[in-house]
Amino acid sequence: MRGYSVAIAALALDIDPKWVDNLLSQNRVHGVNQSRQGVQRRLAPGALYVIATVHRLNRTLQIPVATALKLAHELWRAPDSGLAGDAAVVAMDGIRLEVRREELRSLVDEAVVGALEIAPRTKRGRPPRRRT
Repeated sequence: MRGYSVAIAALALDIDPKWVDNLLSQNRVHGVNQSRQGVQRRLAPGALYVIATVHRLNRTLQIPVATALKLAHELWRAPDSGLAGDAAVVAMDGIRLEVRREELRSLVDEAVVGALEIAPRTKRGRPPRRRT
């Protein structure tokens, strides 16, 4: 599975890495490969789209993260609404929320390419022992 680190995701989405880490620690996001403590999380491209949607809903519309995550999952799983540009629609309590998935997907994909070019690879684990 092609996956990205939390650092790459945060850089690409222009989000505080701590915010992304808290989101992933406290919630289940589809497309995030988490194993045990000490193993770096891997985020599938679909997870990046969900995280970008959650962040926009949370920051722009002040929707609580848990609610925004539920909406984001529904929006990215919803079938094509027939609207232009692969738009997805979720309606509840008289409110209709539309996300142009193709547009958001393109923005995130371009940002990831840029982030991969400038992000340093972090070294993990113990440094090699020096031989004397």
